[in-house]
Amino acid sequence: MPEETQRAHGTVRTPRRRQLAAAALSALVVLASAVVLALPGAAAGQEDQPAPPKPSGNPFDGTGVWIWQVPKSSGGSPAAIADRARRNGVRFVVVKAAHGASYWGQFSPKLVAALKSRGLRVCGYQRMLGRDPAGEARQAIRAVRAGADCFVIDAEAEYANRSAQARTYVRTLRAGIGPNFPVGFTSFPYVSLHRNVPYGVFLGPGGAQYNLPQVYWKAIGDPPGAALARTYRENRGFGRPIYPIGQAYDRPPVGQIRSFKATARRYGARGVSWWSWQSAGEAQFRALGGG
Repeated sequence: MPEETQRAHGTVRTPRRRQLAAAALSALVVLASAVVLALPGAAAGQEDQPAPPKPSGNPFDGTGVWIWQVPKSSGGSPAAIADRARRNGVRFVVVKAAHGASYWGQFSPKLVAALKSRGLRVCGYQRMLGRDPAGEARQAIRAVRAGADCFVIDAEAEYANRSAQARTYVRTLRAGIGPNFPVGFTSFPYVSLHRNVPYGVFLGPGGAQYNLPQVYWKAIGDPPGAALARTYRENRGFGRPIYPIGQAYDRPPVGQIRSFKATARRYGARGVSWWSWQSAGEAQFRALGGG
C-alpha cells in the first residue's frame, strides 16, 4: 500500500515515513513454526487464546476503506469511525495489524470488538517484508485471533523472487487459522510488470481466496476504465474473485471515483475498497460510498 511509498507502475517515490525496525527474531524453519503454532496461544505469546472466528458471508462485499494509522483516522475513535462509515455507505474497514514480523498494537481485540459492535466488518492487513515469513505468519494469526472477520496479505516489491518464503508464510498461516478462514491478497494490479512477485503462491492452493489488486489509476497514469481493463485481463487467470482497491488519496477527481465504481460493477465486482481513510479528502470520501 502507499503508506510506505507511492507507486506508479512499480516505480518508487519518496517514503512517507520511517520504516519500522526489522524483527529481532531469527527466521524459523516451517516444521518448528508448525510445532510452536500448535501450542495454545503460541501465535500471540499468551495462553488460552480463542480459536479464530468463523465469519459468515463474504467480508469484502460492499464498500470498504483501508485504515493505515488508527489515531489519524477520525481521531481513532471507534464511534467516530463507525459514524462516518454509516453516513457514507461504508460496510467494512481493513486496518493495519502488522508490518513484517512486527505486530501493530492498534489492531487490538478492544478496537475490533468496538467497530464490530457498531455494525462494521473488520479485517486486518499486514505489509509483508519476506525476511522472516514464519514470524510474519505468526503475527497474522495473532490478528485473526484478535477477532478479525478476514485478513489481507499485502505483498509487493519486497517479495520479488521469494517464492519459497511465500510458501512458508502460506503454510504457517493456514496451520494457525485453518483452511477456510477468509484471506485476501493485495499487490500491484499489472501482473505483467511484476512477474517476480509470487502471485501464484499467494493466490494458489491453500493461499488467499480473494484477489484485491491496488488499482491506483491516478498514480499509475491511466484512466480508471483502462486501469481496470488491464487489471482484470491480467488477474483473471488466478481464478479468484477480484475486489479492486481504488484510489482516494492524492485528491483524484470525484468523477473518476464514480467512474471507477461503475466500471468495477460492470466487471462483476461485488465490492470495492479504497485507500485510505486518513488520506481521502471529504469530497472523495463522500463519493466512494454507496454500498
